[in-house]
Amino acid sequence: KRQMKKVDRLIIAVFIVTCVIFGIYTGSSYMSRDTEGPVITIKKETIEASIEDSDKTLLKGIKAEDKKDGDVSDSLIIESMQMGEDGACTVVCAAFDRSNNVSKASRTVKFTDYRPIHFDITQPLRFPAGSSNQILKYITASDCIDGDITNRVKLTQKDEEADYTGAGIFDYQIEAVNSLGDRAVLPVSVEYYTDSYEERLFHPNLYLKKYLVYISEGSTFDPKNYLDSVGIGNNLYAFDENITSEESESVLPEGSELPTTTQTDKQVTGAISYDAVSYQSNVKTDKAGTYTVEYSCTTKKGYTGTTQMIVVVE
Repeated sequence: KRQMKKVDRLIIAVFIVTCVIFGIYTGSSYMSRDTEGPVITIKKETIEASIEDSDKTLLKGIKAEDKKDGDVSDSLIIESMQMGEDGACTVVCAAFDRSNNVSKASRTVKFTDYRPIHFDITQPLRFPAGSSNQILKYITASDCIDGDITNRVKLTQKDEEADYTGAGIFDYQIEAVNSLGDRAVLPVSVEYYTDSYEERLFHPNLYLKKYLVYISEGSTFDPKNYLDSVGIGNNLYAFDENITSEESESVLPEGSELPTTTQTDKQVTGAISYDAVSYQSNVKTDKAGTYTVEYSCTTKKGYTGTTQMIVVVE
């Protein structure tokens, strides 16, 4: 029994010594561990760059130094990029040391060739009443960073409490956001109709080359340049500057050279005069903003059709 007690005491003593050694080692390691991240220095807080430039270019002039590991600039990465309302992009970079400590810093990048998101409308926003689900089929969006972002386009009612189910003209808003967080918003008007047989037969459908135009501030703008054609019943008339008011809506003789039109799914049957169209425009090319041009076409039989083009001056 005495021998067993000696063995037990020896085991306990060894255990205590081991615990003491482990505690000393652990405490020493804890006290000496690296908990401080690298110090990031930025030579220029604001730089200019192209959207085509690599991360290496965007990180040029940024260094990371660690007290223990020295120069760790090779660990620098771009963690995020966020476009601000002023058109400048905040680039957040991060640096790591060998103990996986992380430090972050940011700089401002002004992209000299950045272009905000552009929308496109491919047909007049005029639909049978109750078909609001058709609108987004004719709206696309593109971005210089992400390319085609049509799948990110959202359509919302301008007046959430209004009834948008009947006939009339209703205001909507389309918007899209790119990977930099830049958000584009565009107001649009949509017409819902309940045309009678007579209206479908004689109502002129006015087609434009573009329904949404982006122009630079200070540039020239002529609404006439965007007129394309007019559809009346089964006939499609292309605009021709050589056609007089008397000759307007005439079917061209067989073998005649037909004017060109963007309506590729329809056959041009004749020509129409520019005099058949009038327009109202609030476009100010010297001031950035969103404007509208309303075109109105009256046929010889007295039927009038309208369509709208949105003009964004940027």
